[in-house]
Amino acid sequence: MKKHIYILISLVLILGVSACTKGSIPSEEKETYKSLAEDIIQKVQSYDFESLEDISTDELKKALTEETTNKIKEILAPKGAFQSFDKAKFTTRKDPHTQLEYILVQYKVKYEEDSVIYSLTFDKEKKLAGIFLK
Repeated sequence: MKKHIYILISLVLILGVSACTKGSIPSEEKETYKSLAEDIIQKVQSYDFESLEDISTDELKKALTEETTNKIKEILAPKGAFQSFDKAKFTTRKDPHTQLEYILVQYKVKYEEDSVIYSLTFDKEKKLAGIFLK
């Protein structure tokens, strides 16, 4: 069942950046994307999925169905209460076919019972293009 959530939500991530070239994000942009990632993670933790639609690409909006959001709730509920943001990693990826550039933020978040790694993909307009929980 969890595989379905990974497939549905990360579809844009997989299709959009799987064959991409990888690079580093300029240090001056890291703080911006860190803040965006923390805001999105807080929205996910509070199940405020409507707010995510406002800041997502059209492709991701289509993937954020009620079934998908219910799967996210099932994944997060047993983790317990939020404890802290841990480590964040930043990379850029360029799709060789479309030449579109994406920012990938991988953020480890600690909960009472376990940790979750959020992989968030942003387009150049800082719209959320993909989300994956591991």
